[in-house]
Amino acid sequence: VLNALMSGDLYAEGRTMAGVAAGVATKAQKAALFPFSMSELGNRLLGFYAAKNAHMAAGFGSKAAREFGLNATMASHFFGGPLAMPRALMGRAQPLRQFLQFPLRFAGFLHSSTRWGPDPMKLDLGTIGRVLLGSTAAYTVGKNIAGVDLSPGLLWGALPLPTYESAPFHPFPFIPPAVSVVGSAVQALTTGEAKPLMSAAALLTPGGIAARRAYKALAPKFADYNAKTPDGRIPLYNESKALVGTFSPLQLFMRSIGIQPSSIAGEQGAAKWLLTQRDKIRQIRREYLNAATRNDWHGAENINKRFQKDYPGLGPLQIKKSDLRAIHNRREISRLNRILKGFPAAYRPMFSGMVAEVGLAKITEDLQRQPLNVDWLYQ
Repeated sequence: VLNALMSGDLYAEGRTMAGVAAGVATKAQKAALFPFSMSELGNRLLGFYAAKNAHMAAGFGSKAAREFGLNATMASHFFGGPLAMPRALMGRAQPLRQFLQFPLRFAGFLHSSTRWGPDPMKLDLGTIGRVLLGSTAAYTVGKNIAGVDLSPGLLWGALPLPTYESAPFHPFPFIPPAVSVVGSAVQALTTGEAKPLMSAAALLTPGGIAARRAYKALAPKFADYNAKTPDGRIPLYNESKALVGTFSPLQLFMRSIGIQPSSIAGEQGAAKWLLTQRDKIRQIRREYLNAATRNDWHGAENINKRFQKDYPGLGPLQIKKSDLRAIHNRREISRLNRILKGFPAAYRPMFSGMVAEVGLAKITEDLQRQPLNVDWLYQ
């Protein structure tokens, strides 16, 4: 670089600097992928020796067992390079190859395993059944003995599934990561939020997903190390500063590397179930009130019977004064004015004036109070 600067050769200077930058980027990429490479090496060694020793225990010689171990490792552990590339990805762009390699190889493994039985001409589901059985057994043992949720590292954890409700294309299964990245970009454009782009950036960066997971579990921004509980557990908060739960240091470390305590998985499942039941009850009550306001008491009674059948311990549905007020608000107050009611009273005049200035005052006019068939209940 100094020689290029002294001679005034800007082209040579730029070329040299580009080479230095590329070298630094390559080293950074290798450093980021080092934990993944070592874990993959350990998995392949474990698979090789497990297959080899099983073959030797069946009475085969050392040479045949070694060859069987190599074949089993090649079939079940997906190597990189041109020889391991699916035919559909030959000549494709690098990002497409990078993000579709594993899903296609995994699909190919499941498909080819159906011909690994005694007769290759007949369909054999033994391998898939053993994989399902092994994954179920590992999940059960991890949950009941070690108290951890191992599902991300088992069969269904290897599938490109949307794992959370805000993920692109949720709940559709088998979404390739390349499609998920595009979906995150579209999601960011439509919502105006940068959060989906951060998830996509972590997916595009070598080691980014693991680094982001560790950051959200260990960073002081999320883990409050100064407010430990009397038994030494550390409070963990989400991005909205809402409490997720309290974890021991070991549980927090396990969460940072992707091993989640089964109690947390159970808490998430319980929260999802409760939210589902809450929304279901709200919907049934809304249907009941709408039927009552239409003077359709026969339909309202059927809805009430359905509610008592689904929730026998809650008793019959009843119409309260707050329900009547909510019905009138939905029928007579415009959407923008309902939103404005959520602002603090001191700030409401400024924002309502802004709505009027953009020419929406006429659209947002509220209707006069309209009598309903159920108003007599509280007159």
